[in-house]
Amino acid sequence: MNLLQIKLTKPECESIEKPIDPIQKKLVKMIIDGWDNIDIKIYNVKALIDLSKLSVNNENHIYLYNKYFKTMCNNYKVTNKKIKNPKKSDIIKSQDLQIKDCYEYNLIKIIKDIEKEKHVAYNYWTLFKLLEYDIPNLNIIIKEYSLNILKKYTYYSMIPLVVVSSLAGLGILFSISLLFLVSKIIYPWMAMPIVITLVILLLLRLVWQ
Repeated sequence: MNLLQIKLTKPECESIEKPIDPIQKKLVKMIIDGWDNIDIKIYNVKALIDLSKLSVNNENHIYLYNKYFKTMCNNYKVTNKKIKNPKKSDIIKSQDLQIKDCYEYNLIKIIKDIEKEKHVAYNYWTLFKLLEYDIPNLNIIIKEYSLNILKKYTYYSMIPLVVVSSLAGLGILFSISLLFLVSKIIYPWMAMPIVITLVILLLLRLVWQ
């Protein structure tokens, strides 16, 4: 029996050891960096302005919106924002961008499904949660447009909350009243649709009695 030990060659080591997965490398790096910074955040998605490598300012946000997203957003107009022509060097940088790789494109896809009334409640809450993430340099116009969509379809936000509260034994009327108080403090623009729903339910209850 030969018990002689010899050092493995580099090809032999590489063939035996499995390389670390890139995702695992990111996790390890986040753990190391988070030792001194407990609020560390890492995002695998980028905003369009980051993909374009343009300087981050309102003018470039508006330029990219007009170039790539305006038609997709039903020609949503930019309000109270003056538009300056970007530099020629910036225009060259922003040519032929892969917008499907940016975060804003995913938001618009969800908005399109909401407007087509496709799984509206589900897509409404998906859009709501995606906007809560603190994505760096998110396009200001797309964010404004998304918030307007949430306001327009506010009544869909009440469906899951009312159903869950009712199943918990709180009752529909009490659930909506509680939801009204919460929305009045956190999201004032949700208050009026909740009041309307509450009035309708009260009227229906009187009719059924």
